[in-house]
Amino acid sequence: MKELVMSRTVNVKMAEEDLKLILSRNPTEMVGLSLIYGAPGLGKTRYVWRTAVQNGYLYMRLDAAMTQKAFLKELHRLLSYKYQVLPPVGSNHRIFMDIISVLHDAPDLVIFIDEIDYAFRRRDILGAIRDLVDKTTVTIVLVGMQDAYHSLLAANAHYFDRCLRFTHFKPLTAEDVAIVVQEVSEVAMDKDLIQFIQKDSSGTLRNVIKWISLIESICMKHHIQSASLEVLERLNADKS
Repeated sequence: MKELVMSRTVNVKMAEEDLKLILSRNPTEMVGLSLIYGAPGLGKTRYVWRTAVQNGYLYMRLDAAMTQKAFLKELHRLLSYKYQVLPPVGSNHRIFMDIISVLHDAPDLVIFIDEIDYAFRRRDILGAIRDLVDKTTVTIVLVGMQDAYHSLLAANAHYFDRCLRFTHFKPLTAEDVAIVVQEVSEVAMDKDLIQFIQKDSSGTLRNVIKWISLIESICMKHHIQSASLEVLERLNADKS
């Protein structure tokens, strides 16, 4: 299997366009807050992590045990590493104000916050994020699961209204799978096999990659350069 690239699927194109729109906003009129959401395995984390690495943005991930202070300290740590500022000290408010100071000097920064679903049980973390976008011109992109859209609305309607874009990652289409296969697979696959992979994987990128790996191993074992659904069915029948 070739190195897993960030294939420009429908989801990725949509996320790129939404981020472009947010970055082109008038920062004095609109805050830079958005939400990417969708079921597990669709490539949300891969997209935001790759985008952060490629563009010098920040990526952070919440966890179930994270408190507001832990959130602020982790964000401060990431900013410290990027901008060589002193480690955080003092109260939550002191750390928060230190972060604000750093962000004022980095107005074009984008911060991806993954697993935002954990913050729906910690309203103080949501409040800190809201205050960050209210007091600075940075862009913060929240990333959550399928229910994140409704959970955010239930958590705070005013917070929900601050979001400029809602990017819904959906299951990969057969055309998406064909793009991934072309860019990642060491063997060619015909249309019927690609449609089978899309259907069997329920359009999740994670399972598509598993299928590609499995098919490559089968083809390598039988010295096959091009895979089809018919060939795989015949090999399976021969094993039986």
